[in-house]
Amino acid sequence: MPPTRVEVTAHSQILGLALRENETVPSRSFEFGRVTRIAAGAVGPPGERSFFLQLRSGAEMITLAMEKQQLLVLAQRLQQLLAAVAAGRVKTAELALEEPIESAWRIGSMTLDYDDGERVFDVRLVELAAEGEEPATGRFQAGPEQMQVLAQHAVRVVAAGRPPCPMCGGPIDHDGGVCPRLNGHHP
Repeated sequence: MPPTRVEVTAHSQILGLALRENETVPSRSFEFGRVTRIAAGAVGPPGERSFFLQLRSGAEMITLAMEKQQLLVLAQRLQQLLAAVAAGRVKTAELALEEPIESAWRIGSMTLDYDDGERVFDVRLVELAAEGEEPATGRFQAGPEQMQVLAQHAVRVVAAGRPPCPMCGGPIDHDGGVCPRLNGHHP
């Protein structure tokens, strides 16, 4: 199976760690082999949630911020790939985020590759960084069973938010306004 690239650009402000005014710490890159745990989750009330991907390799854990749409696209693409891989039946697992939930950096893009011979997904992540800044990168591997559980869980996490508008697909309350498709007219 040829490598598959899933890339979703985040449209949000970059969260940096400031030592002093106008001085930032570069984000830390990482490279894990097979992760022992992978989870996704959201923190906050619907409409104001922050989404995270959390990885554990042995005693080391890293939490990365991501957009809701990135999590949804990741889940959908994994489901497509896993249908071809025949991951088999897996038990649902507890994928709640572990404390502390402190994001190391925000994901800008991700690439999924699947090695059929090794039966492993290789995931590469690139930080959303300001123009001219060098982004941090991350890489990890996970088995099809882990990714299948992640995809199922991610769909539930995304669905737990505000329901989509049947007309435009945006959040049902449209930030307190009416659906843009109504062009200012009330139903």
